[in-house]
Amino acid sequence: MHTALQRCRACLVRLGRHVLWVCASVLCMALPAQAALDLVEQRSYLEDPEGVLSIADIERAQGWQTFEGPLPLRNKGIPFWVRLQLRQPPPGIWVIRVQPSLLQDIQIFQRAIDGAWEVQHFGTRHAYHGRERGELAFSVPYRSSPGDDATVFVRVHSANTIAHFTVISTEESQEFDIRTHVLLGLYMGFSVVVMCLSLFAWRVTREPLWGLNAGFDLATFVLVGLQMGLVAKYLLPDSVGVLNQLTLYANSIHFAWACLLFRAILPLFNVPAWCTLVYTVCVGLLPVQLLLISLGQGAQAMALNNLGMLCVTLWGGVVVWFASIEDRTLRLLFKTLSICLVAYLLLWLMPAIAPLPLLSNVSLYPTLPSNAFTMFMALLIMARHTQLKLQHQTALEQQKHATDAALRYEKQRHAETSSFLSMVLHELKNPLSLLRVAIQHLQRTPDAQPEDRGARLTKMQRAVDNIDAILERCVAVDYLEQGALTVQPDHEDLTALLVQCAENTAQAQRIRLELPANVQLQVDGALLRLMVRNLLDNALRYGDPHSPVTLRLDVLETSVHIKVCNAPGRAGWPEPEKLFQKYYRASSALFCSGTGLGLYWVAQVACLMRATVRYVPDSQHIVFELCLNR
Repeated sequence: MHTALQRCRACLVRLGRHVLWVCASVLCMALPAQAALDLVEQRSYLEDPEGVLSIADIERAQGWQTFEGPLPLRNKGIPFWVRLQLRQPPPGIWVIRVQPSLLQDIQIFQRAIDGAWEVQHFGTRHAYHGRERGELAFSVPYRSSPGDDATVFVRVHSANTIAHFTVISTEESQEFDIRTHVLLGLYMGFSVVVMCLSLFAWRVTREPLWGLNAGFDLATFVLVGLQMGLVAKYLLPDSVGVLNQLTLYANSIHFAWACLLFRAILPLFNVPAWCTLVYTVCVGLLPVQLLLISLGQGAQAMALNNLGMLCVTLWGGVVVWFASIEDRTLRLLFKTLSICLVAYLLLWLMPAIAPLPLLSNVSLYPTLPSNAFTMFMALLIMARHTQLKLQHQTALEQQKHATDAALRYEKQRHAETSSFLSMVLHELKNPLSLLRVAIQHLQRTPDAQPEDRGARLTKMQRAVDNIDAILERCVAVDYLEQGALTVQPDHEDLTALLVQCAENTAQAQRIRLELPANVQLQVDGALLRLMVRNLLDNALRYGDPHSPVTLRLDVLETSVHIKVCNAPGRAGWPEPEKLFQKYYRASSALFCSGTGLGLYWVAQVACLMRATVRYVPDSQHIVFELCLNR
């Protein structure tokens, strides 16, 4: 289990490294490089609240406000006129580029050769096939002749928040388009991989969080494809107005889904219930946004979307301080990533809503880094959460297995105790009855003949010996199971030891020895004597009383084998699978007193001595073999 957890942790670390690399690549490529040479000397804009100004009005208009870098449109939903005053261009082909690719309606005015204004239309409201240049960003050739100062007017009417205008060389524009395609390929591939991982995790764990995360990844995939112009170029190049509506709907649904996801993640960190209220309210804004979009009020819907995003962002900075969870790694992940996400979102949200300067061109493509970061953040948090949950489940299962094992052990002990008591009562009953009868007979016949009295006393002694043997084996097994038995090997003459064992048995005359002379072995002699004595006692007691019992010693190169062989008697053949079980006695062997502990004790002691005891019968004999290493 520990190894499995280490592997899981290592996989998470490797996954984190790969995801970080992709995020870094996405972030670097999402920031368009500054143009090596931008012909725009001055940018200025003029708002057209009524939307009635013509190009002739714009030429004479006053009140232009200069700006640098991207222009914040702030979801006002009104047309903006932008005046680009250009320096004299070097020789070459130049293009006017307008970013980002999700602007809805763009009109670019350039002077024609005859001096009249020539207008070109772009944006998500227009078909992609109508563009003069087949790039993702909106771009048109700059038509002024080299050496002339020129002014270009651009009219932008969009529900979006940012617009950027540059005049660059065609080579740089093509390079930018290639970089954008590479970036989007990496980004979309990353989204698909994360979505597949989430779906796989959801299928395995059936945890709704993974399903929500997969839905967010899918929404991100669709949104980025719409915003960056991939859908317009490769799927719907002839559509007019459809992409604009789809982009607005996708923005609203994506934001609502993100709120649902974070609302589901927060309870993992034991935040108070009221902390999720803002996310719930923002999810409730979705029907309002969809209604506004359907009524043609896309700018108001996006303004509401950005306002909700700002509220959620600011609220996230507060909620993070209420997060508490025992796992330090998960807590640090959540707090660190949340603070980074809040800081980034504020970087582009505040200028998009309030009259503040833009700090970076990253605001042109805000969804790329933020959504990649959110996917990365959610993936790490839920992966860690799932890992902890699996660890907890595994610990519970292990605890359950341990409890079940302890319960089974206690039941087994209880059953063994009951069996032991029944066995002891049964086995002691016969010798005690014999003693009672013998004592009563001696009491009734005090003048009995010496021969009769001697026979009675012999029976009484045999009964006492049986009781003593039963108690001795019970004590020996208890001593063994308590771990108090230790093996103390010493140099022994194995031949002499086995001869002594045979001579000390009650029926020594029945034992036939087949022993080589002078076999030396390092072994615990006391334990070995008891083991051999048990095997001999069983053979003499349960074997054929009219057949000999053979005690044989075979000496091999690496081991010695002690074999006890006897012909089956009244008890018959034993059951091999039960022979070495505790308290096992064959039903046909109950005529003779015993405990069912002898062979069990021999097998356990053999393990302690790193020896083995086996039942290896032949066609005519019951054979037990004790194997000792040399």
